[in-house]
Amino acid sequence: MIFLGLTKGIYLNTSEVAIDIVRFSVGAPLLGLTIGFILSTWMKRIIRDSTLIIAIMFAGSYLCFFIAEFTWVHVPGVLSIVTLGLYLSAVGKRRVYP
Repeated sequence: MIFLGLTKGIYLNTSEVAIDIVRFSVGAPLLGLTIGFILSTWMKRIIRDSTLIIAIMFAGSYLCFFIAEFTWVHVPGVLSIVTLGLYLSAVGKRRVYP
């Protein structure tokens, strides 16, 4: 976003650049952790239904990326997805039963 603004001729001062960097580096992981907490809480309630768990993971990942990139949040979607994946691998369900 910072470099995109520069290519369009929008000049930012130092404080606006610093605010954007902090918003990107803190906002994206915070969004990933929030959605990861919601998904892991939801998946812990499901017992032996692998299709539903996989569908929740796909839908949650897409929702996380969509919220990050295309809503008013405007944080890096890839960083939020990586944080979501790390959180789900650490806290989420360990096995998906066939």
